[in-house]
Amino acid sequence: MKLLNSHQSQGPFGLVVESPGSAAPRIWTDWLLFMVPLFIAQMQEQDISDTRAARMREEAADLIAEHGDDAQHGGRHQAGARTAIAKGLALLAWAEGGVTALGIHACVRPHACCPGRANATPHLTPPHPTPPHPGSEEVTDMADATDTKKRSPRKWLLTQNSDLRRIGVFNWTLPAFAIQLPDGSNFNVCPQAGACAQLCYARVGTYRFKNVRAAHMRNLLLCRDSPEEFEKRMTEELKHRRYTAKWIRLHDSGDFFSDEYLLTWMRIMENSPGVSFYCYTKEISRFKRIVEGKSPGNFLWCYSLGGKEDHLLNLASERHADVFPDVESLIAGGYSDQTESDLLSVLGESPLVGIPANRIPHLLKRQGKETFGSLQRARDAKLAAKNSAANREFTLAH
Repeated sequence: MKLLNSHQSQGPFGLVVESPGSAAPRIWTDWLLFMVPLFIAQMQEQDISDTRAARMREEAADLIAEHGDDAQHGGRHQAGARTAIAKGLALLAWAEGGVTALGIHACVRPHACCPGRANATPHLTPPHPTPPHPGSEEVTDMADATDTKKRSPRKWLLTQNSDLRRIGVFNWTLPAFAIQLPDGSNFNVCPQAGACAQLCYARVGTYRFKNVRAAHMRNLLLCRDSPEEFEKRMTEELKHRRYTAKWIRLHDSGDFFSDEYLLTWMRIMENSPGVSFYCYTKEISRFKRIVEGKSPGNFLWCYSLGGKEDHLLNLASERHADVFPDVESLIAGGYSDQTESDLLSVLGESPLVGIPANRIPHLLKRQGKETFGSLQRARDAKLAAKNSAANREFTLAH
């Protein structure tokens, strides 16, 4: 027999308000303010286990991080992403302290520092207990309590959103580019980033959410500061049946920042023969020195243009990806579109992989009609001219 949660609730529709200082588009915020309470009310009627609820919350957070910008600004994922994100925010509202994202705050119980406390209305607080959040039921029968002892849901290192699930891919991610660590020091997670740094989707939008940045930072500190623990935990996790015959994408954000880190991943791959791995990388000299000719058989990679080592590639024959303003321009440039599946970056017949830019307005405006590769070539030419002029001045002075 289950006992309804006796904690005071925010009512059948929860409490959903606009978050202070939101920069989200008005029409998007209004839509979420309407839809999220409806999904919260729907979830009140569901009976979901702790494990399933925790997994659903993780999936919701991944979805918001992956497609929040598409939902707001447009893109091929917009239609499905909007409804899915509204459901995800409704689910995250059951977490302690609720959720603040995409211009709104949603919660189902009163909590400290709630942005909506001053705006709460009396009808949102019913005089009787309401159903608990999915998976939080208590048991009144002592025997049942013993038999159904709750276990904390497993914390996975690898995540997966709806798009990756469709093609059988899990993801490992880090912060992007130059960041400040908790101790105040600075660290560059993408040492060879060049022109791409000013156009990086992983430095804007939902990647800037507090919970997303915290998760990425935890990953970085684990693999950088405790590499042995990271290797042990990742190798053990990959033995789980959920990864059998699946793909792991390394770094939708971040890159192989050191030799030690890259070698750690190669050992993990060698000890995980039932799993396949792939990545995009701008660490061209590091890969040519450490990986090429020595890679595990379950590892494929695609070099990515827009970095300081683009000049080391033979663009006619070596597999590489370039980011174009749209699909039409990449096809016109002779590149193969990987929109249908990210795995085409390493499994497609053509070594010329074209990626349409994310539909983030200010980044599209900044990129213009250029590709990441052409912007980097212009940058390299400008730097070369500057160095040549400096050398001439030095020669004349001596």
